[in-house]
Amino acid sequence: MTLEPDQIEPYAENFSKSVVTGTPQMTLDRMWELKQIYKPQGFFPHLYFGGMPQAEARKNMHLFAEKVLPEIKSWEADASIDDRFLEAAE
Repeated sequence: MTLEPDQIEPYAENFSKSVVTGTPQMTLDRMWELKQIYKPQGFFPHLYFGGMPQAEARKNMHLFAEKVLPEIKSWEADASIDDRFLEAAE
């Protein structure tokens, strides 16, 4: 994904709004919203946070893998490389 110079500041201001939390359905709903806005090629979920017991982190990972990941894997993504970058690489 590339941003035009005038898009950088709004992107930075809205970045913190991209935090995804909640139930599996809330997570899917928010990730879908973010997919529509940013059109990412993928997501990097953070399921473990400092100070969190490992058992809770494992529970989060298993829940995410069971309830959220199958749906996300079915979503299509656009290519991240467009012709401008391919031409520049030649």
